[in-house]
Amino acid sequence: MRMKVEGRDVAQEAKAVETLDRAVNAFPDVGTFYALRASYYEHRDATRASADLDKAIEKNLHAQLVRNKLDHDVRYDVKNGVVTLKGTVNSQTRRAMVEKLATGVPNVQQVVNELEVKGQKATTSS
Repeated sequence: MRMKVEGRDVAQEAKAVETLDRAVNAFPDVGTFYALRASYYEHRDATRASADLDKAIEKNLHAQLVRNKLDHDVRYDVKNGVVTLKGTVNSQTRRAMVEKLATGVPNVQQVVNELEVKGQKATTSS
């Protein structure tokens, strides 16, 4: 069982810190060790910020889809600001509308539109 504190995987973080502590033996220069340790924490914090942005994008996109009554037809994935749209819609106009909605959500970097129009194949756009 993995223990999580405030959404963090405690075992994973402990293992990473333990690995860094072992690195002290490889680096007699304490400054180098602390530079590596700081780098680890910067990366961890950046990863958390990216995940938080993705969650915000998901919430905002969901609200837009609900507002436009498209939440039952459209599924989506968000990773690092890239939204991938999936599902089936009734027309090319709706497909374009969903893409435009997703593009307008704050912090979206790119939209990959894999929505299918009934009777047509999907295309990808960026």
